[in-house]
Amino acid sequence: MHNRTLGAVFIGISVVLFGIRYLTAAIITINSQVYILFDEALQDVGKAPVILSIISLAIGLYHVYGSYLFNGIRRI
Repeated sequence: MHNRTLGAVFIGISVVLFGIRYLTAAIITINSQVYILFDEALQDVGKAPVILSIISLAIGLYHVYGSYLFNGIRRI
């Protein structure tokens, strides 16, 4: 797998992980028996999806732009 393709996959994983946090909070808000604010549901989900999303984004950007920097611009 080429570096740019691998980078695009990691960036896609980052987008999915970032969206999962909000989707999970919405499901918690809808399915709760008591009235819960969306912000409280986001706190219940935690910070793990955001942290993993940032790590995945950093890896993806490294693979996308690292291939340009290390291989030179002539190979674009």
